[in-house]
Amino acid sequence: MDGDYNIRLEENTEIEFDRKGNWFEIKISKSQRLPESVLNLLPKKLNQYIEKNYPEQYIRRIEKKSYGYRVKLNKPNNVELSFTKAGDFQRIESKGSEQSSESAE
Repeated sequence: MDGDYNIRLEENTEIEFDRKGNWFEIKISKSQRLPESVLNLLPKKLNQYIEKNYPEQYIRRIEKKSYGYRVKLNKPNNVELSFTKAGDFQRIESKGSEQSSESAE
């Protein structure tokens, strides 16, 4: 109805596209990691930040926003991170708290 397309891949990866064919959300099932090909769609800085600061966790959901990216990691922390379009860390949101890039790095 709204012109968006939802594609579900074999490994339970779900990708949502707008009417112009641009992806805006990618999700994966709870027990799986995003394929490397999907991670390569993101800015290198974003992936490096997650690898460095959350080495035991992986991305479960990515949303492409007008300001950049919102990334949700798996449990136990279950945090959501915001990044600029270039992949620079902006803030973390975790269980009602918010932390900016100045205090998180």
